[in-house]
Amino acid sequence: MADPPVNAKRARRRSVVEAFYPLIAWAFGSLLILGWQWHERRLAGTILVFTAALDGALSFPEQVSAELDGQPFFPGQRMGLGRSVLVLTGQNLEPFRTNFFAWYGTNDLGELPLVRSKGTLEVLCDPPPKEVQVAGQFFETKRSDAGVTFAHIPVGDYEVTATFAHSWERDEVQVRRNATNRLDIAPAFGGLALVSDPKGAQFTLTCLSMANLTLTGTAPAEISELPAGAYNLSLQWNDSVKDTRVRINKGETNRQNVVFPYGTVRVATTPPGATVSSGFSALGKTPHTLLIKPGEYRFHLALDGYRSADISASVADKKTVVVSNRLVNVRYAEAMDAARNELDSRSGSYDRALKRVEEAVRIEPGDPDARALKAKIGAVLQEREAKTEETRKTAAAQAAEQARRAQEEAQEAAQQVRVREAQKKFEEATGREKDAALFPTRIWTFTNRFDALADAMRRMVARKDAPWKLLREEKPDDRTILFRCEGRGLVQSQEKRCVVMLTRMAPSQAYLCAKFWEYVLAHDLGSLLFAGSPDSYTPVAPGRYKPGEPGAAAAYLDAVAENFRKRLAEELK
Repeated sequence: MADPPVNAKRARRRSVVEAFYPLIAWAFGSLLILGWQWHERRLAGTILVFTAALDGALSFPEQVSAELDGQPFFPGQRMGLGRSVLVLTGQNLEPFRTNFFAWYGTNDLGELPLVRSKGTLEVLCDPPPKEVQVAGQFFETKRSDAGVTFAHIPVGDYEVTATFAHSWERDEVQVRRNATNRLDIAPAFGGLALVSDPKGAQFTLTCLSMANLTLTGTAPAEISELPAGAYNLSLQWNDSVKDTRVRINKGETNRQNVVFPYGTVRVATTPPGATVSSGFSALGKTPHTLLIKPGEYRFHLALDGYRSADISASVADKKTVVVSNRLVNVRYAEAMDAARNELDSRSGSYDRALKRVEEAVRIEPGDPDARALKAKIGAVLQEREAKTEETRKTAAAQAAEQARRAQEEAQEAAQQVRVREAQKKFEEATGREKDAALFPTRIWTFTNRFDALADAMRRMVARKDAPWKLLREEKPDDRTILFRCEGRGLVQSQEKRCVVMLTRMAPSQAYLCAKFWEYVLAHDLGSLLFAGSPDSYTPVAPGRYKPGEPGAAAAYLDAVAENFRKRLAEELK
């Protein structure tokens, strides 16, 4: 008897639900239409932007072509959603390829670095050059090797110049991609071996086919790497001149021996150093050897403090004449007597005696008596001076060491005080924050100027890709700056904030204290609907975060701190 009323209720409930079917269908259809319209509007504004850099300069679009998913593309054009492949190509450039995921709005890939195609150039020179210069549109350098390899240079046409001892060779070569390109340079060179009798003749060698190739020097001479051809050779000894023409052949050495008629006069004096002159011309100082034409000669000898003298010599061809003379010095004996008198006198002075004996040595440098007396006096003075200097150095070293230790102790004490003050300020700034005890304090010392470190911190938190953004900046005093930051991101699957304090320790040293609060959702992704509730997050701390994985929380926090440190270090570069 109870079944009919129950069936009637069910029938009425079903009829009510069926009456709402059209309204439900209309609402669902409206949501689909609105969703599609929203999708079309957002898709219309979905674009891809990027720039291409080559050799530090923006090169798009003149030198670079782009393809997106196999179709020609230009920065700023519309694109679809999802995964895409961008390929950049250009003449003499290495292809650039990147995969990325596109979403609604502007997808900015930033600056894409391009690299020129490279090849290898080998330059082999025989004989070895002084220098090899390679010059092209995008690369130029110089080397000094016989076999030169220029690896990984931009492809293209190059001009190669090999510089040798007296000439240069130039050639052109093309460097192709991923290939070793070889250039052989082997100029036609010969040599000249020149000897004069007597030695010392001045020569001039002039190439008849190369107006700018003229060499000068003194015989004997060995000249290599001469371009093959005809040359004029001129030699001069005293007032005698001889001219001849020589030919240089490839791979051969032309040997020339030029003989002048002459005799030898060797002039010696005691002591040496006297000026030898003939007429009004000074020829040199004794001992002196003269190579002159045969004949009769008269020479004059002069030395300050000594009596001058005249000597005669008769010179024959290929004969040697030796002329010697002992010059008399009148000051030497006076200086030696004065030195001995100083040593023998009770009121004498070692310093005055040394001064007079040094005068005697200057007059007679080779005199053994003067040198022995000087050595004796010098040894006594040196011993006295060494004792005085040793005493002075010992006292100075002790004083310097004491001053250094005192300065180091004072600096260390001041540094420790500043460190303790900085740590205390930071604990006061963070101690009242929620869960502060759960997260460790990170401390770094930077060898940078305080202002530079503060500017780097501001730049870092201002970047869109940084994990943190600046809430406010505080300056408790002129040596301290406090930054309070919160996490940056669209998906609220985690919550983060940090407090960073910079302290000036020295002109080029700053102390940084930081603490990072990290929270993650306590539940699955469905908790995103309740991400605004503090109860939906759990702190990343031992015992709270992944309790079954010891060390997971510490590793997580270490990674967060290291990421912060690396980003700040990059900003300081």
